[in-house]
Amino acid sequence: MMNLMPRRFPFGSDIDDFFKDGFQGGMQCDIYEKDGNCYVEADIPGFSKNEISVEVDDGYLTITASKKKEENEEEVNYLRRERVSREMQRKFYIGNLDEDNIKAEFRDGILKLCIPKVPEKEHKKLISID
Repeated sequence: MMNLMPRRFPFGSDIDDFFKDGFQGGMQCDIYEKDGNCYVEADIPGFSKNEISVEVDDGYLTITASKKKEENEEEVNYLRRERVSREMQRKFYIGNLDEDNIKAEFRDGILKLCIPKVPEKEHKKLISID
């Protein structure tokens, strides 16, 4: 079968990387605030709940989805393989948040997070003059 599309773009990037990063591989996210909470909705199709992790560190939220190789795949002779082991990750600065009360739900390939925000502390200090 003849491949009508060239394997490389004129500017040197692989076409497979372009389509993977531009259309398939990227985790698309919406982030918004409402009623004192921060909401994150991330499209993570093709992954199960146990392949996704959410971490919070010093105001940063990191979402990672990691798919490992299947154990019996050496026994299969693939003619074309596009669904391989892969990892996606997104990291966002959310700010002051209530780490103990974050709610997460994963359904139909969409991860939904509700993150309660904590009011920022003022960093002013009044210095008395003697």
